[in-house]
Amino acid sequence: MKERNTGASPNLNTLLLGALLVIGATIVVLLILVLQQRGSSSLPVLRYEEATLPVQDTAAISNISEVEVFDVTGSKEAPKKQKNLYPGKEGSEVVLPHMLELTRGEDIRINWHVGAIPLSVAEQDALLVSLAKKERSGYVDAYCNEDSNSDVFLFEAGAVDTPALLRGEKVYHLFYPIYGMDVVMNFNHLLVYFDKDRSGIVAILDQNNKTDFVVRDSVLADELCLNTSLFVGTFFTNLDSIQKTRMTISLTEGERLVFKGGYQESEHLALPFSLATMNNIGGVYDVKNSKVVKKAGDQVVGTDPDVGTIYKDDVGFYIIKADGAVHYYDLLPEFLLYPEEGEEKKMYARSYEAQVTFHDAPEVATEQKYRLGGDIKQGCSSGINRLSGVVNNKPWFDEDLLEEVGKTSTEDGIFTLSNKETNAYYKEVFSWGFGGALYRYKQDDIFSEKELLAMTEEDKYALFLSDHPIIFWQDRWGDWRVYINADLQSLAECGKPVIYLYPEKTQEVNVQVAPNEGFTVTDPEYPTGGWNVVAQTNGQLYYPKNKTVYPYLFWEGHASGFGFPEEGFVFAKDEVEEEMYTVLTRLGLNDTEIADFLEFWLPKMTTKSYVYVTFASQADFERAAPLRVTPQPDTTIRVFMNFKTLNQPISVNPLHITTPKRNGFTVVEWGGMLYK
Repeated sequence: MKERNTGASPNLNTLLLGALLVIGATIVVLLILVLQQRGSSSLPVLRYEEATLPVQDTAAISNISEVEVFDVTGSKEAPKKQKNLYPGKEGSEVVLPHMLELTRGEDIRINWHVGAIPLSVAEQDALLVSLAKKERSGYVDAYCNEDSNSDVFLFEAGAVDTPALLRGEKVYHLFYPIYGMDVVMNFNHLLVYFDKDRSGIVAILDQNNKTDFVVRDSVLADELCLNTSLFVGTFFTNLDSIQKTRMTISLTEGERLVFKGGYQESEHLALPFSLATMNNIGGVYDVKNSKVVKKAGDQVVGTDPDVGTIYKDDVGFYIIKADGAVHYYDLLPEFLLYPEEGEEKKMYARSYEAQVTFHDAPEVATEQKYRLGGDIKQGCSSGINRLSGVVNNKPWFDEDLLEEVGKTSTEDGIFTLSNKETNAYYKEVFSWGFGGALYRYKQDDIFSEKELLAMTEEDKYALFLSDHPIIFWQDRWGDWRVYINADLQSLAECGKPVIYLYPEKTQEVNVQVAPNEGFTVTDPEYPTGGWNVVAQTNGQLYYPKNKTVYPYLFWEGHASGFGFPEEGFVFAKDEVEEEMYTVLTRLGLNDTEIADFLEFWLPKMTTKSYVYVTFASQADFERAAPLRVTPQPDTTIRVFMNFKTLNQPISVNPLHITTPKRNGFTVVEWGGMLYK
């Protein structure tokens, strides 16, 4: 036995050694193949591209830039280099690090539904929930429902026509939330299809505007309620036909239509700043309630080679885009000339040169400018509600009281109302906009500051009426329209809102704020994608773009929708500083923030014997100027004041204040209504 075992051992060893060599060789070959494959791409390749298309494996990381980080330790070491987490600069071609850009010779062509089709909860879950559960591994995001992705909304957009490998693939509008103060304030949008083989999502992006896509993993993950690894690729194609907006459209009779936004159910829609609401992506105008506009059949007023049929309804003129989006336009008559291209004064809304001769100056062609008129909206905003210039049914308008005051270049009559001395609309426009006219009178040396100060309110109103402040004209459809002298502008702005950041550790922070009527001033300059700063625990902010340290971020601009309460506080002039310190402390501001606040506002609040003060709710502040900070703060405090100086005290109910607790990463913003 011993001799047999000894004799058999070399044979067995030889066999084992041979087997190991074969296995080893096989492994080496496989490793070489894998490495070769990795050499072409370390990212997943979409199934229909594997054999034919080159893959750019550097696109995902080539735009991550190096930035200097301010030395916050107090040491004298040289500034360290740190990866910039916010590479989404305008013009750069950035995709998520795990995502993939594919180069191909033909665009995806989509047969659009004329108006998107909302998916039911069950249909959404069939596409999304199984993916989310698989990736989350039991973790539930603070904003996501464990059982369904109730904060993500899908609408079927159409189906792919070409390329052939994707023909019939359903395409979806995916809306995902942007949060402000722990509530959904807005929606971002992606066009996607679902890759069933890889159980993931492919984003279809416009090749001409690639930076529209959110580029940072953590932002997308927080907002989407879906792990970003679910996105297995991106595809850039030409979406101009549905994403591009025509700002003007020509009609016959020398008239033009000017773009005024997408379809809205009302001017006070709950989410007035959502991309879907403003531009009707897919015709969607109310994401959360799955509302999609379906229009056609109203009066046809013309056609355009680029936009197709032009319709008119009781709101305005509109077109229907390829995907069912409805874009509304207002009428610009022939006697109002569209301004030449070029930047206008930022504090003024767009105005038009009027080709009008007034009867009180028949030899002189007017050089006045007018703007499209309508209902006045209050706030630090431009002040005219869109598409509200038709006045036929306004309670203050009476066609029998019209008096002709001039002629247009086409001999149409221009009218005013005979009761303008007492008319409610004239009074409202005067109260809202005469400050702008006074500003122009002073700037142009028409009146000295001394003369303006000496004017009574009656003098000012008479001056207001003498300059043809409001005119009326009837269009060829029989509608009476109102136009307002361009010098009449509200000078109220959102006054010096400043944003403080107090992270628990030094870190990069992205800050985006979007006043709904735009900025007039920012410091530092507000770039595409918002401010990217290095925030320290003491509140200092290092801005790598200009290598400067700031105590806070500053902006001024226009916004509306604050809805100030009637409750507030009335303080005598000599007690304003002490009382405001108490109120601001109750609102959550610290001593530094209060000192900054009072330094700016106190001189403006003490010009008369008394002042009435009130504050917008944080929710109203967020609606008027949505704020998004990434990483998401633990505490957000936003304080926005309105005030009115008084000669005599008035009686008001006190405003209820709940003092917030400052926990964790805290963001503080204060501002107010600034009347210039």
